[in-house]
Amino acid sequence: MSVRDDRSDLGGGFSSDRRSAEPEPQAQAGAQAGRPEGPAADAVLVLKGNYTAIGGEPDTASLPEANPKRGLTGRLKRMLADRARALVSETCGDMPEAAKLASCGVYVRAGINDVTVEKHPDGYAYASGLQTCGSVWACPICSFKIRMKRAAELAEAIAEHRAQGGTQMLLTLTTQHSFGESLDEVWADTQDTWSYITGHSRYRKLKERLGLGFCRTVETMHGLNGWHPHLHVVLFSDTPIDMFDDRELWNEIIVVFHDLWVNRMRSKFGRECRSSVAVDLRPIKTDGVEGAGMYCTKAGYEVAMADGKEGRTSTSRHPFAIAFDAVETGDCRDIALFREWIKGSHDRRMWTWSKGLRQRLGLDVEKTDEELAAEADETVGQICIVSKNLWKAMVRTRVGVRAAFLTALDQGADGLPEALDLLEGHGLEVVVEPRGTSPPRLRLASERGRL
Repeated sequence: MSVRDDRSDLGGGFSSDRRSAEPEPQAQAGAQAGRPEGPAADAVLVLKGNYTAIGGEPDTASLPEANPKRGLTGRLKRMLADRARALVSETCGDMPEAAKLASCGVYVRAGINDVTVEKHPDGYAYASGLQTCGSVWACPICSFKIRMKRAAELAEAIAEHRAQGGTQMLLTLTTQHSFGESLDEVWADTQDTWSYITGHSRYRKLKERLGLGFCRTVETMHGLNGWHPHLHVVLFSDTPIDMFDDRELWNEIIVVFHDLWVNRMRSKFGRECRSSVAVDLRPIKTDGVEGAGMYCTKAGYEVAMADGKEGRTSTSRHPFAIAFDAVETGDCRDIALFREWIKGSHDRRMWTWSKGLRQRLGLDVEKTDEELAAEADETVGQICIVSKNLWKAMVRTRVGVRAAFLTALDQGADGLPEALDLLEGHGLEVVVEPRGTSPPRLRLASERGRL
């Protein structure tokens, strides 16, 4: 049956009898839990404090539990972030792509002497005045901040376009990927195919006819068949389209993207795409505006963050889940995967807007990931000031001290005694400098005071 003969049966996605290639034998034989084979497969790297050792058992006793029904607690998020950062600094320090990652959250910004611990309106404590890396791909803290802001912006765009009478659709594009392929290879093929689509005459004609624009996002998982970048694209049509009332037009949109995506992947890269999953198009419902923004910008991230330290589906893991697993188990295969991820994702864009769409929807000039990560968070007041030397000593003393310190200060000023006891218990002698009606300043006893 031809593609066009079957259009009457099209719904949210496209279905045909085309086969997809079976996973390669080595993927089934040697890719348990999505980990690569290799000479380091049986090695274990254990993070103890802020140094590394080969062999032994991983130190996981201090890792708090997650509540599956309520997701990650603030304490667990901080702990996982601290361990992911330790992983980067200890095992990726030789990588130029990881230079900013290793400094993120450790050093104060230029021209700033102290770290300020503040209270967020949502009730948790956070540190400000620190360097940020702006990596949406490999830094769990910066990524969360950036994705939340991008999600809100995308939701704003959808709401404005809807107010103008337009239709919004969510397009997902995926392709075959095989165990043993590099991240760079699969990602490059995916980007090339999207560029091919947007430059093709069939897409351009559809664009002119319907007034199409798009916001494209990229998410990547790793599973039994290796790295799997896939695209989530919000299509903005100035022409109102109903999936049921305008079924012929809806199906035409699916067919255009299906033909261009599947045929390009097959003819240029030899990738067979299962038509039932390669192209999926569905409407964004009236009550789904906020959800669409969150889905496109946080989908994969939530897979890693929503289920505690597991951070995976039954068959694949988000890169952050790989990092969390690496610091919990010390598996060198996971460390190798995360190193590949840092290198392969470096300097790539997660979001792309079609030309002129942001202006049409009244959005501000787009900020870079680095600018979004560096923006000050909301605050309801300061809790305390921490000298930069004490902060660095806290970070370097042992993985998780920073997380536990901030968790104690979630109580505000009432949590200061617990925070000080924590630091003293880790051998840090701290002096508290009163500052009148202002929050106190904490410093190492070996530092010169300001009184």
